[in-house]
Amino acid sequence: MAHRSPRGMYFEDFEVGWQLDSATRPLTGEVLREFADLTGDRNPLHSAETSGDGGFGRPIAHGVLGMALAIGLIEETGVHEGTTIAMVGLTDWRFRHPVFVGDVLSAHMTVVAKRVSTTDPARGVLTRRLELRNHARVVVQDGTTVLLVRRRPSSGRWPWTRGRPLTADLGPTDAEQPAGQHARPQRPEVP
Repeated sequence: MAHRSPRGMYFEDFEVGWQLDSATRPLTGEVLREFADLTGDRNPLHSAETSGDGGFGRPIAHGVLGMALAIGLIEETGVHEGTTIAMVGLTDWRFRHPVFVGDVLSAHMTVVAKRVSTTDPARGVLTRRLELRNHARVVVQDGTTVLLVRRRPSSGRWPWTRGRPLTADLGPTDAEQPAGQHARPQRPEVP
């Protein structure tokens, strides 16, 4: 069962199997033209002027436009607002059916895995399966994305500092190094 999301969910708020449905968005010819201008991909497949030249009888959306819309539709729910650090992976993305101007699209997300980061315990790694669906609820694209997500702060400090003052992330100080070795690069002396 899909949920309505609270805004800004932390790593701990997600469970494997948790699902979310987005709102809908129509794909317009204007969006298709703007995307072609932005990317420089003006293949006749995507042009209303040539009626789409790819055997579909009408223009189709760029594949990566559909992928971007799926990600954006989920982001518009606010589920990751202020808690996503970065998208760090995209795997097995499939373009199953063409997306046409006039299609009304929505996205569906399912959390398929989660783990605490091995390099920073203040972060979690969230793996989610995304589906882009048309107005007939046909899955037109799907794939897996991996996000680096903030964990809920427990000490009142910002999670990306690992509970220490910001300067602690710069490495050991010179006082912590053996004599004659510098922990941080030294600035050249200015004459």
